[in-house]
Amino acid sequence: MKLKVETTGVITGFTAIGDASDMNVTVDDDTVPVDFSTNFSDDGRWLYKDNQIVKNPDYVTPDTPQPVPTAEQQAIAKLTTLVTGLMAKEAVNNA
Repeated sequence: MKLKVETTGVITGFTAIGDASDMNVTVDDDTVPVDFSTNFSDDGRWLYKDNQIVKNPDYVTPDTPQPVPTAEQQAIAKLTTLVTGLMAKEAVNNA
């Protein structure tokens, strides 16, 4: 396996097959942690340290920002609430 390792030791890319010119470290497949490729992220989760791939002990999962609804989405939500309320009133009146 070939790795792209930054000067800080952070692994920012890898390839298990083929040749990639931007990969700068080669490791034996039997030294690669089992969960490396399935849990890989280029944001500092893995380090190359002492000729080993290790989990970064200082890694913190980044917060995923909650999407902010657009003005159009907010208007649709308000209209949906209004229509639902009107339909409920109509159902009561027709009962």
